[in-house]
Amino acid sequence: RSPTADSPGVDPVVRRPRSPTPTKMLAWEEEAQGSPSGAARGSQGEWDSDHEGRGDYTDGLISMLLEACQLNDVDRAFAFYEKLRRMRVPLYEGVYKMVIECCMRTHQLGHAMQFYETLRGSGQRVSSRLVSLLIEACAREQHGDKVHALWNDWCSPGQSITAAHSEVLLVAVSALIRTMCPDLAGDVLRDAIERPGDAPFAARPDA
Repeated sequence: RSPTADSPGVDPVVRRPRSPTPTKMLAWEEEAQGSPSGAARGSQGEWDSDHEGRGDYTDGLISMLLEACQLNDVDRAFAFYEKLRRMRVPLYEGVYKMVIECCMRTHQLGHAMQFYETLRGSGQRVSSRLVSLLIEACAREQHGDKVHALWNDWCSPGQSITAAHSEVLLVAVSALIRTMCPDLAGDVLRDAIERPGDAPFAARPDA
């Protein structure tokens, strides 16, 4: 039986997600507006005859994926995602985010990192909240190297520091200190101070 949000093996910090309308998790608007990216996706393959009811069929798959995430059933969530991926259905960050948070609630950090890479590869924007949650999850497992890698991946070297970056920077530095990696924390701070843009602590006026 899959663990629930109240089970001992489930992290209470990562809350169970709400259920958005399935169609809002699809990135079909680009195709409807005739954008180049939508056209490229549309040319990747034709639907099989048994997928003619595209909207209803994909809505059903996404509903089942959301349900699996809410039940903390990572294997089922991955299975439904794979079906959507094979059908070349473009998805918004929300779908990836829900699966990643499901992995973190069930302490499956490896799967969460794997899906983070999938999200990055899809070209979707990764929110500061999501990367902060991943950093905290890595810190709890004492993976300072993963914390450092996440920060450098999300805010690549040479990139300007914005207010959103400053918030994640504080999370990353704190996580590195807690994982006994003070040298890496110092490197991250020094690098951030030398970058263009807002001051690293712009998100904390009282700092």
